[in-house]
Amino acid sequence: MNPITLIRGILSALFMAFFLLLTNIFQVLSLVVLPFSPSLFRRWNRFAVGCWAKSTVIMMKHTSGTEVLFEGDLITQGENAIVLPNHQSMVDIMMTVKLAESPGRLGDIKQFAKDIIKWFPGIGWGMFFVDGIFLKRDWNRDAGTIFKTFERLRNHKMPFWIINYPEGTRLTLKKLKSSQEYARLKGLPILSQVLLPRPKGFSATLMALRSELQAVYDMTIIYGKHTPSLWELLSGQVRSVRVHVKRYPITSLPSDEAAIQSWLIERFVEKDKRLDL
Repeated sequence: MNPITLIRGILSALFMAFFLLLTNIFQVLSLVVLPFSPSLFRRWNRFAVGCWAKSTVIMMKHTSGTEVLFEGDLITQGENAIVLPNHQSMVDIMMTVKLAESPGRLGDIKQFAKDIIKWFPGIGWGMFFVDGIFLKRDWNRDAGTIFKTFERLRNHKMPFWIINYPEGTRLTLKKLKSSQEYARLKGLPILSQVLLPRPKGFSATLMALRSELQAVYDMTIIYGKHTPSLWELLSGQVRSVRVHVKRYPITSLPSDEAAIQSWLIERFVEKDKRLDL
């Protein structure tokens, strides 16, 4: 490996780790105000997470040198939204952060993530303090957690940008073949670039928060022939990434659960075509 590439990757990783540590310390300190002012506690943590997210944007631009090229619809300022990316790599998280920068929603990002992540310092603690949505991958166990989180969002009138990866996991060849077999069995579209989406999380989010939502953003992350790793991004080996964005006003989405599932599958059929070009 080129020594410059190695040094750049190490510096980028240290930069991210340093800001994550500072963010976690600042978040732990926020527990002091929680008994007296829950609203201040939440503003405090939104600010902390927003600062960390901004640091990753700066790192991508000035340290790793990655250019993110957006195409499609513009992001509307000041609206609550669900964002639906495809999932190929840890780099996807960086792309969703970059998308949230222009509308000023860096501190409002809330992601679905595996339950175990919340116990880990860094990203896990950061998400936990801002009402991240942690799942055990069992709907009967997850439903209560999900709806309690949504209830807090509604009751406290918290601004949010919910990042929901409907595929449920990162794309691999093995998972793609399994998804295609399931699609054939159920008479659903056979996709070649993305996994068939799992609708329950999206459907539950949409129905529970519809009164607070203004839009759904369909986000297609396009790396090209090679899907980069996080290390490749940090070390400056990812020169550019294309991101296609399509905005759907919340009033245009169906309200019936079966229709929502069909709507979501249609979006992934479109993603599949974009990625196959």
